[in-house]
Amino acid sequence: MTDKKNSLTTSPLRDFSFFLSFSPEQLQRIVGMGQVVSLKANQIVFKQGECVGAMFLILRGGVKLGGEDSAGTIYTYGQLEKGQVFGELALLRGEPSRVTATTTRDSDLLVIDRGMLLKLIHSVEPEQILNIFLILNEQTR
Repeated sequence: MTDKKNSLTTSPLRDFSFFLSFSPEQLQRIVGMGQVVSLKANQIVFKQGECVGAMFLILRGGVKLGGEDSAGTIYTYGQLEKGQVFGELALLRGEPSRVTATTTRDSDLLVIDRGMLLKLIHSVEPEQILNIFLILNEQTR
């Protein structure tokens, strides 16, 4: 895993629908707070049952979400691509992850941890906060 602190520009954030209403200054703040993690194909981002404490925005690459039930049956829940988010449910609920996230190819992920999300919420307009939660809610359906 490779960390790329501050190598991100604001333009990739426009691929994420919940950032569309953000000003260039707000996007720059996010870039300044964020951490980009680079992973090779087939690397585990986090495992089912782990307390992750962050959500991940896919800047490049792809991620498979899967899990195992109590009988040991392995499931694939879906595949995500550039411009999508995962890990948000565990972050918002403060619970262990219900899935294992594994990269499907070389990937760059922007990590937004709970502290960063709280700073973000405090620095934006109420309508932008509602927009973020609406988008995250739609993704979880």
